[in-house]
Amino acid sequence: MEDKILLIKIFVVSFVIASVAGLARLLRSYPTNEQIPYRVYISAMLNSGVFGLIIALLWYHSYSDNLTFLIGISALAGVGGITLFDFLLLFIQKKIGIKIVVDKKGGINDDE
Repeated sequence: MEDKILLIKIFVVSFVIASVAGLARLLRSYPTNEQIPYRVYISAMLNSGVFGLIIALLWYHSYSDNLTFLIGISALAGVGGITLFDFLLLFIQKKIGIKIVVDKKGGINDDE
């Protein structure tokens, strides 16, 4: 039972650290004078946290003896998660030709 609790703690810590890393990446990419909607915060944290959790789940059996490395890789995946999401949006816009407009106020623009 203690092993399962330890596993849950490891995965929760990986998710949280990756989420914070993704949030830090998001905050660095926005100008300081812009208001960031709460949905953007939540989206970046969930996106990065899930990437970090996926890495922790996939690599746990290989690096179960080195948990510091596993959590560090999860944090890097959190930073890369938001970057990968930005890259995919850019790819869709440039190569496929689908225009994606994100409203800075966090709402849906019905005027178009």
